[in-house]
Amino acid sequence: MALWRECRSAHRPLRNDTGHIMSDAILVLNDGFFSVKFSLFEEHERPGPKGLLCEGEFDGIGHRVHFVASDNSEKSLSDRDLIEGRHP
Repeated sequence: MALWRECRSAHRPLRNDTGHIMSDAILVLNDGFFSVKFSLFEEHERPGPKGLLCEGEFDGIGHRVHFVASDNSEKSLSDRDLIEGRHP
């Protein structure tokens, strides 16, 4: 997943005591009528601002979908309209 890599690089890689990159994370989803919002947190942190890796949303579902994502310092990782059949 490209976004996962962007979120990781925007923050820092999580490494365990043997130096291996860890891939555990907590994904929080919130769906509405025309949108899905998400937040991605470090697994070992309690979900909150301190452990936030990135967040964003898919808006306009069923119409023209727009995708935005930002890292924990609110730096934009993606801001684009999605074309049907293509990935962000």
